[in-house]
Amino acid sequence: MNKITIPLGVVLACALGVVGCSKAEHDGNHENAQPSAQQLSACSPGQLEVAEAGGDAGAGSVYLSYTFTNTGDAACTLNGTPGVQRISADHGEIPPTVAPQAGEHSITLKPHDHAYLSIGLTNMGRDGSPYDTDECKPVALQGLAITLDKGVQPIKVAHQGYGCSTGIDKLEVQPFSATDPGAS
Repeated sequence: MNKITIPLGVVLACALGVVGCSKAEHDGNHENAQPSAQQLSACSPGQLEVAEAGGDAGAGSVYLSYTFTNTGDAACTLNGTPGVQRISADHGEIPPTVAPQAGEHSITLKPHDHAYLSIGLTNMGRDGSPYDTDECKPVALQGLAITLDKGVQPIKVAHQGYGCSTGIDKLEVQPFSATDPGAS
């Protein structure tokens, strides 16, 4: 007869409901236990397809929505808030920059699952309005670089519009969401 031992801390945590425990964990069989979000690998740019999901404008801002789809064969996680950099055809990367930020919030994407990202920018004209042209030095944008985590190659997406090469305009990035902002 095989004797199965389970650490007392795991038994107490399961009994008190501090952590979610599957039947496999109660039985001592960990082969079928589902990994937690912390145990899954972070999603890599190569296993994600990114598509623009529309946008909205108002009060001098434009809000862009993007859908991230796991096209890989394994589940992965998107953690916190990605970094975003605006890209100009003539000037390369232009400020401001939002650095990726880890957070408590993470989303597990099984194959073919989706996550959503919302990015807010100043709604500008080619003359730099609503800013003074000399303060703004407007440039045409050709895209955005979205960085999932520090040290990971960014995912580049097309975006037509204008930005200030001096970085005085707005760039806001929301954490990844499991809810489609356009479905409300």
